[in-house]
Amino acid sequence: MIPKPDHVFARDAEWSALSRFAESRASSTRLGVVSGRRRQGKTFLLNALAEAVGGFYFVAADDTETEGLRRFGEALAFHTGGGGQYHFANWDQAIERLYATVTDGIIVIDEFPYLAKASPVLPSLFQRALDPGGTARRSAAKLLLCGSAMPVMGELLAGDAPLRGRASLELVVNPMDYLTAARFWGCEDDHGLAVLLHSVVGGTPAYRHEPVYSDTPVSDPAGRTSIQVDVAALAPGEPGRPARLLALGEAKWGKAMGLRHLDRLRRARDLLAVRKYDTEGTRLICYSGAGFDAELRTAAASDGRTLLIDLPRL
Repeated sequence: MIPKPDHVFARDAEWSALSRFAESRASSTRLGVVSGRRRQGKTFLLNALAEAVGGFYFVAADDTETEGLRRFGEALAFHTGGGGQYHFANWDQAIERLYATVTDGIIVIDEFPYLAKASPVLPSLFQRALDPGGTARRSAAKLLLCGSAMPVMGELLAGDAPLRGRASLELVVNPMDYLTAARFWGCEDDHGLAVLLHSVVGGTPAYRHEPVYSDTPVSDPAGRTSIQVDVAALAPGEPGRPARLLALGEAKWGKAMGLRHLDRLRRARDLLAVRKYDTEGTRLICYSGAGFDAELRTAAASDGRTLLIDLPRL
């Protein structure tokens, strides 16, 4: 089996299926179909496979047929290393040049439904290329069609569709299960937090890297609890340096805040320091609409990095 790259988390079953497809020597193994909802890691997996075995990778866009052919010709010319651009009058020419250029490895066409929407004849053209005597038979490359539009991808191989019966691989990339997602987010030891996370974001891996910029919840393994903060401010990233945490804060409206709130922020700061954040200058900020008790005011007065923000100061 093709070794799975270190940067691919879990997805062992999916990688094994893709690896078997890519390494198969059977002459009938020509076409694979990969589908799944958006943000599940399909593109990430297929990129990793293409890098591992070599071949051609193209991501379609919601273009007209003319623009899709232009972008495809540009990508194929870039793949050859010669620069310039192939100019195709139609997809017949493009497919013939594709298999003449990519003679081994895999061919990945991602977001295939976009191309099929602009050029409905495309599945039939690939059928003809894959049939005995077709242009695909002159190459050892295997074709992977990928897409997120589940109804469209399902119809590729259904009923009397042109490609029915020709796929050696039908792979659906599903969300991660609960336990895998907990490991992915780094909270497998905090079961309560893992349940909350899964109830909100499910097992969609992209939600860790996009909306939260690869951050993870602050869990406290010692107390087997999670720590909620209302404010977290990071300095702009600097290459080669840990992320610098400027401030952590907690806010209450109708409740006077006490020392326990500051202690919670201190614990969150210490846990983030363990996670390699730079917390040397981190300020701890308590916001309250009802004020602060005497103990908290005393602690803040003795520590220049602790700020108390009440309504008058706000």
